[in-house]
Amino acid sequence: MAERLASSHQTPINQIGREDLTRNIIFTRRSTVRKLPKSRHIITPSEKGKRKRTESASPKRVTKETDYDEMVGKTWRVFKASLLYNFNLASARKYGRLLKTDLEAELKKGVTLGMETASSCKVSFAGYGNKPNNSGAKEAVKISVLSVRRAASKQEGKEIATVIVSRFTHTAMLTDSASDAFTCLPIILAKGPITIIRQIIAWMQAQFDCTIYSMRFSQQQLSWMVAMWSGILPEKGNPKSVQLVYSVPEVNGLDKLTLDINPHDCQRLWQSIHTDPENQYFEEAEVQKFMQNLELHIFQHFRIHLTRLSLSSIGTPIVSAGAEGKIKMYVNEFVPSVLRHLSDLALEEYPALEDL
Repeated sequence: MAERLASSHQTPINQIGREDLTRNIIFTRRSTVRKLPKSRHIITPSEKGKRKRTESASPKRVTKETDYDEMVGKTWRVFKASLLYNFNLASARKYGRLLKTDLEAELKKGVTLGMETASSCKVSFAGYGNKPNNSGAKEAVKISVLSVRRAASKQEGKEIATVIVSRFTHTAMLTDSASDAFTCLPIILAKGPITIIRQIIAWMQAQFDCTIYSMRFSQQQLSWMVAMWSGILPEKGNPKSVQLVYSVPEVNGLDKLTLDINPHDCQRLWQSIHTDPENQYFEEAEVQKFMQNLELHIFQHFRIHLTRLSLSSIGTPIVSAGAEGKIKMYVNEFVPSVLRHLSDLALEEYPALEDL
């Protein structure tokens, strides 16, 4: 069976039928009354006010030039953060000095932090991304750590770790809801050696009196991602396949099942479900129908009940994500939409800001 699937790379979807397949999908969105709503949204700030409570927006293309290129094509660990206390980007230089002191203290203890040949480091804090709604605040803060050898201290070292602390989210959720002493930056993306990432996160928790956790994606959240974004193809280049990876329990010699689907076939399925091309919102019912048709297609060809397996990672033409909390984005123009969706997921884990 595994060999048969392996030979079916780029499986076309040529049958869309009906079957009594059930998937109990419960999707949550941050709510002041702490209920579990039936929708999500990832709209851009310019669309605020057009949001429909019962629907979810598909990614919005960024039409102007952005500086997200360095975030594309790289694997990022995703973390979620509670409110940061007394954070002020105007103190960026001070934060850089404090973090540098903390990291160098660890180096003196013999902890390499992924910088085996370095005796010192350079740390920078800077605003990152665009200014939403023409406000003075950037959408994210970028922390860069570079290794520096003593013999070449006058030269800029090699970048070892990058941490992007983000507030790519809907401003209506953040205004008039928290004290001026608190800053909402709910998503942290990090790449680099895990030892230095852990040290940076430990410093942030102590410096800003916040709590930071690794983010994990449930099967329901992965289903939303693949359903919403499989029909969005980049305007240039060959789009990546839509991929679903399932964990296989209790089968000797087989621990996962990987399905690669032709992106154009998947887009046709997506368009047959999301029939209004002008509608930037994606509904829960559309997610369920999309996943059910994929499951039916696989069952008809391979007699595999995907509902009995665990969805562990997904890939679409614009982003891939794994249950362990890693993402990889492929298209510059969709980076803000993806990060807004991640921010919404992170905000659900914490009490409503209005309660503070």
